[in-house]
Amino acid sequence: MVISTSEHVLASDDNILAACLMDDKFNMVESAARDGFAQKFKITDDIEKSSSAWAAIMFGMAELTDSVFGKTRCVLVDHDFAKLLLLHVPPSGFVGLVLNRSANADYITLKVSTLLEPAEHDIARYA
Repeated sequence: MVISTSEHVLASDDNILAACLMDDKFNMVESAARDGFAQKFKITDDIEKSSSAWAAIMFGMAELTDSVFGKTRCVLVDHDFAKLLLLHVPPSGFVGLVLNRSANADYITLKVSTLLEPAEHDIARYA
């Protein structure tokens, strides 16, 4: 049985509810979610279709302050029921994660970065 990279990311921590791999242009390459994710979070077609644009806008806005604070590594949005984490995995692309509300985002960022960055492959090759 072959496990996709997004499934591998998902399996790396119980607090990761869903994972989406994107290329360097924010185009979705692959995704995986835990059982029950679709029932708990109602992702409409509009939200799914606009997720790449949302990721590009949020990361672009964060990069506006790179000259002050240094390179943007991730963007975290803290909602009532979940955390959304957009992680840059240079030079190949991005990983979008949905995390449990109580998850330690810094720990998961380190864990997923360590999992993906050493491979030094383009995320598009993982599909």
